[in-house]
Amino acid sequence: MNRIQFFSRIVLITVLILPNFVTAQEVDCASNAIKALRLGGGFFILSNQLAKATTTYRNLQANLGEQKANALIASELVESVKKYQSQWDTNLTQAWAPLMTCDEFKSLSEYRQQSPYARKFVSLNDKAGAAMQAQSQPLLNTAVSEALARAWTKAQSHENQ
Repeated sequence: MNRIQFFSRIVLITVLILPNFVTAQEVDCASNAIKALRLGGGFFILSNQLAKATTTYRNLQANLGEQKANALIASELVESVKKYQSQWDTNLTQAWAPLMTCDEFKSLSEYRQQSPYARKFVSLNDKAGAAMQAQSQPLLNTAVSEALARAWTKAQSHENQ
């Protein structure tokens, strides 16, 4: 390989890699914004929606009634969310960090909807959401499965008493 080919490859690699490169500072800024904007709160909501779409939930509802099933599932989901929230927030950070700059995240954290970057943030929701779904669906499934298993075990133990 001659020098021109070598340098051409270096330039090509640089052009392909650098746009996706995220600095540690940008990751920290994204993480701080995730916390400030409380974006991780959607974990419980999504978990609850997924749990209520399962056969296990419908069986709990049939055996316990809607109110008791909802209370039992909610209490178990709270435990699962506590267990996995930090990983969920990390995944959110990884989904958002490449999409905005540190200054933009800082502005959003401080000024929220009044930030000049609020529109940009909203416009990137679908992109971040797609990345988040691809990365976090297994985590969501695990959290819900564990909660449902605990709820089912509790319901069966109360039934046998």
